[in-house]
Amino acid sequence: MKTIKKARSFAWMTIVVCALLFWALPSSSWALGLESDDLEKLESSGLTLEETNVEFESETLKDAGRISVKQKLVGDGIEYNLYPTFDDRDAAISYVANNAPKRLSLISSSSFLLPLLEQNWRAYYDKMRALYDDVNCPDWYMEADDEENLLQCAFSILENDALNEGIISSLNSAVASASDEADVALDASDAEDILLSLPDQEMLSESLEEDESAAETVSGETSDNGETKVSSSVQSVSEKAASKLSKLNKAKAIAYAKKYADEPNRGKYGYCEGRDCANFASQILEAGGIKQTSKWWHKNSNGKQTQSDDWVTANGFAKYFGVGYKTHSPSAFSSHLKAGDLIGTSFVSDGKWNHIGFVTAVGSKKNGSYDYQVAQHSKNYVAWTSSKINSWENQGGKDRWIGRIGR
Repeated sequence: MKTIKKARSFAWMTIVVCALLFWALPSSSWALGLESDDLEKLESSGLTLEETNVEFESETLKDAGRISVKQKLVGDGIEYNLYPTFDDRDAAISYVANNAPKRLSLISSSSFLLPLLEQNWRAYYDKMRALYDDVNCPDWYMEADDEENLLQCAFSILENDALNEGIISSLNSAVASASDEADVALDASDAEDILLSLPDQEMLSESLEEDESAAETVSGETSDNGETKVSSSVQSVSEKAASKLSKLNKAKAIAYAKKYADEPNRGKYGYCEGRDCANFASQILEAGGIKQTSKWWHKNSNGKQTQSDDWVTANGFAKYFGVGYKTHSPSAFSSHLKAGDLIGTSFVSDGKWNHIGFVTAVGSKKNGSYDYQVAQHSKNYVAWTSSKINSWENQGGKDRWIGRIGR
């Protein structure tokens, strides 16, 4: 992993990040999970990259080896943790190989892959999701189980090393481009991109060993039945997020979602095999009248598809439109939904969003939760949570956040 080695670089880092915060905070600070009273501190604080060693706790991955946050950006009264990673990647991969044999065997045999290793885990991750779209995929593979949960969580953590390297590389590039203090100036759009590449600090903090008490005040009160109430900070986020989707025609969006959930609109938008959830959600919004922007866009040039990260990646999409409400409780979540809502889930609460869906209808309440219908891709379906194929009712719990996007 890259680090800033020279003292002079740390000084430049401070200058550059101050510039980042000045330009980008008005539009994006809330997307990082910040409290509103942190903003004044951030505008005046210089940040430096520091080493740290904070354990990340995951019930699903507790036997896969230690996970920790190893670096953070530190300033006057504020910290940005980078993404948590395995301390021993090889040991973690070995654990996964031994504890998800059924799914890994199917992935290997259908894709001609060697046994799971450091060198091919990314191929397994891609093929795991691509199998959802395979007409020959067995029914049991489409249903949620412990092996699927393990693979989703482990692969999410494994990809964090690359995300951290990207964050540090972007900061180093900004440092290298500055010749002296007077020349330090960044485009507001670039600054926002760097800030939004950081983990959601509110989501991440709850799983860090030393930050449990602080997380309770950030994420809201918890009632006696375990449901998470919406805190004032979350309500503030909700108001800002809603502005981008205030003109959404929900009827048109729902009609499009139902039409293309099972049979993707490949001709116009292409299809991202095994990872088309955000691409489909973006299509739904465009069908509902939301206009493309310089950050959220898609182009079809003679059949060649290109898209921005915020259009096509779950984490980019969720951060761009904003997460207005999040909780660990599936029952609480179901009570905060309306037809036309976008939803997301974080597989392992590591500060990023892994999957996106769209609510097309909300039904009656049974056994403490409302049934709701979701249209999504990868797996491709429009189905109620009461059905076998839809597993949104299983999202949440200690390891996972579920969130409502754009409202």
